[in-house]
Amino acid sequence: MVMINTSIDEMNKLLGKKLTKEKYSDIAFKYGLDLDINGDELNFETTSDRAELISKYGLARLLSQLIHKPINVKDPKINEGISISVEKTERPFVNCLLLRLKKELGERASELVEIQNKVDLVIGRRRGMAAIGLFDYDKIGFPIVYRHEKKENIKFTPLSYANEKTYDEILNSTDAGIWYGKISPEKPIIWKTSNGDIMALPPIINADKYSIEKNTRNILIDITGVSKKSVNSATKALIFNLSMIGDIEVLKVKYQTKDIDTGLTLSPTKMRLRHGDLENLMGKAVSAEEVVKLLRYADYNVKFEKGIYALEIPFYRDDVISQVDIIDDILRFYGVSNLEPLPVKTYFTGEKLKESRLSDFIGNRMTGAGYQELDSNVLTNETIQFDNMGLKRENYAKLSESRSSEISMTRRLVVPEILRFISNNINRKFPQKLFDIGYVVELDPSSDTNFSNKLHLAIVYSGVDANFSDVKAVVKIVLSDIFNIDEFKVSENEDLKQTFISGRYGDIMYNDKKIGVIGELHPRVLNKFNISFPASVAELFLDKIIEV
Repeated sequence: MVMINTSIDEMNKLLGKKLTKEKYSDIAFKYGLDLDINGDELNFETTSDRAELISKYGLARLLSQLIHKPINVKDPKINEGISISVEKTERPFVNCLLLRLKKELGERASELVEIQNKVDLVIGRRRGMAAIGLFDYDKIGFPIVYRHEKKENIKFTPLSYANEKTYDEILNSTDAGIWYGKISPEKPIIWKTSNGDIMALPPIINADKYSIEKNTRNILIDITGVSKKSVNSATKALIFNLSMIGDIEVLKVKYQTKDIDTGLTLSPTKMRLRHGDLENLMGKAVSAEEVVKLLRYADYNVKFEKGIYALEIPFYRDDVISQVDIIDDILRFYGVSNLEPLPVKTYFTGEKLKESRLSDFIGNRMTGAGYQELDSNVLTNETIQFDNMGLKRENYAKLSESRSSEISMTRRLVVPEILRFISNNINRKFPQKLFDIGYVVELDPSSDTNFSNKLHLAIVYSGVDANFSDVKAVVKIVLSDIFNIDEFKVSENEDLKQTFISGRYGDIMYNDKKIGVIGELHPRVLNKFNISFPASVAELFLDKIIEV
C-alpha cells in the first residue's frame, strides 16, 4: 500500500476539472481506493496491485480515466544517440530514462525525490531488487559507464555532503551507507563519466556534483538492480508518473554482454476475452459497445468481433496477467453499485464454523489486551518467510506457476507477515501491538495433497520497551481464558537461535507437546525487515492446542 497526500485544489488542477470532496469519495469507493478526507486534504491509500500508483501524478491519470476524461500525455520516445555502456556486475540490470522539462524543476524537486523513494520502497523492495538514481543531465560528461570498481579507487563527495569520502567512509559515516550498505555488492559498482568522475555508487548514494537542483531542466534517471522484472516494473512506473511532468525519452543502453539486457519493451501485451465469460462473472447482460467504451477509458486498445474482445494492454499495467484482471477493470469502471444483487436461492440457517467462533473469542481477548487485529496475506515468498527470519527453507507449499518473485509460496508462519506490515508502515506511530489469526499451510503426508491448513495465532509487540515478558503475559491470557491452560513451559530450541536473542526465546510446551514459539527478535532479523525498534513475538499453533 502507498499513501498519496494531496488537496482538492491540487488534484482539480491536475485533472482540469472542479470535483467536490463528495465526488472524490464516490470515485474512490467505485475503484476500491481507501480515501480519508480531512477538510480540503485528500489522503489516498492505493491498492497493492497497482504498483505504479505512487504519486499524485499517477493517481491523477487513473482518476481522469475513471471520470471518463483521460489526461492526454505524450508517449515516451526512444533515444539512441547517447553513449551509455553497461558491463556485467552483481547488480547487472540497467535501464535509463531522460526527463525533459518544459521549465525549470523548481519546487517539484522534492516531489521527484518522493517519487524516487516510493519506487525504491514499493517496487524496488527498499533498493534490494531495484534502485533509482536522479542526475542533472546537463552536468554529465558522456559517454558514461556502469561497472565494478576497486574499493580503494572510490572517492567522491556524496549527495548532501561537503567533502570527499572514501568507499569505507561512505558506508560507515553517511546515513545512506549505514542504511543500504548491507545490500551493497561485495564488489562495488559505480557510474563513471568520460572525465573519470564517479557519478554514483549504486544502490547506495549519488555524487553531490551531479545532483538535481531547482534550476535543472533535464534529468537523467538510472534504474539498476538484481531483478530484470523489478527494474522493468520500476521503469514503467516512472514513465507512467513522470509523463505528466515532462517529456520522457528511453535511452538505449549498450550492454557489453547479451545476458544482462533487461529486454525493456513499451509495446502493449495482447490478450483475448470472451463476452460470455464477462457476463457470467458479472451476473447480468451488458452490451459489447458499453464494454468497449469502458475498456478504452481504462486505456486499453480493443476491438470486438464475433463475441471476442481483442485487447492490447497498456505497457505500464504489469498487474494484468489474466482475463480475470481485465474483467476486474471492467467492473471497477462500470461501478459495483450499478450491479443488481441476485436473489438468494438457499434458505438454510447458517452458523459459524467452530474455527470462526474460536477466532472471535481470541480476538476479543487480544483486543482487550490492547492489540489491533491484522488480516495479512496468505500468499508470500521465501525471503519474507524464511531468509529474513533466519529460518531454513523447508516444509512449505511452493506455487508452481507464479509470475512474481513476490508471490511464490503460501505462508508457513504468520509472524513474518506482520513484520512485513510493520516494515511497510514504519512511519506509523509506535509502539505497534498487532495480532493475526489465520491459516498457514503445513506439510502433511497423510493428506491427499501432502499439505493441510492449520490455524495459527501470531502476536507481535514492537516498540522501545517491547520485551519477552509482555508477550508471554498475553500468551498466558489466551491459553488460560480460552483453553484453560494455566501452566506451560518455554524450552529453548537450537533451530531458532538465528531468529531470537539468546536466552529470550523458546518453544511453548504443554504436556510435552510443542504448541507454539515465543521470543525477542534478534537485531539481524529486525534489520532484514528495516524495523528500528525491538520486537517480541509469539505464534501459537491453535490446532495443536485444541488436540491437547
